[in-house]
Amino acid sequence: MIDLFGAFMDKQFQKTPDGYIYRFNAKGPPIRVSESDHARYVRRGGWSFLFHVAGLMLSIIAAAMVTAHWFPAGGEAGGMVLMGALLIGIGVALYKSLAWSMRAPERELGTAPVDVSTLTPQRVLRTEPRATPARKASGLVLFGYFVAEMVAGIAGALLLYRLLEPLNENAAIVGALVGFAAAAWAIDRLCVRRTGESVLESLPFIP
Repeated sequence: MIDLFGAFMDKQFQKTPDGYIYRFNAKGPPIRVSESDHARYVRRGGWSFLFHVAGLMLSIIAAAMVTAHWFPAGGEAGGMVLMGALLIGIGVALYKSLAWSMRAPERELGTAPVDVSTLTPQRVLRTEPRATPARKASGLVLFGYFVAEMVAGIAGALLLYRLLEPLNENAAIVGALVGFAAAAWAIDRLCVRRTGESVLESLPFIP
């Protein structure tokens, strides 16, 4: 069962006749991994997924408690801004923590990368990075997209919160997080389409 939760980690690996090739997000350096190491990292990824889900839920509850403490009446604009800021912080922290967890094989096995020249053409093809547009966006353009993601995310969070609040406050909080993530993801995909780079993977303070 735990291995099922490690599906995200399992997608970082590609099967080969003598083991696996690990490549973070299909773009990192290829690293050879044994069968036993693959099973160990997938299981670790499953536990990491469960811990991150629990941490996310607790973080949302804590953010709601902090907002309610400072804005007990509810519905104030200041409370919406504070909750939005807390959700942004939770989202960024969650992304960085997940990325750190997914890079475990790279950190621990990075001293033994795959020598691509020794692989057959078929295996070389499977381990090459995905093609990306040649152009590179400037830091100012990426920062602009980052600001757009934050603005769109807060707007999406506020919209869903307002829509769900009359039904259930807890559902409204979860909906706000979903609205933020969905809107920010949409802008990030637009950034990738236009520049060939993802904001989350390109900004220096989000490794």
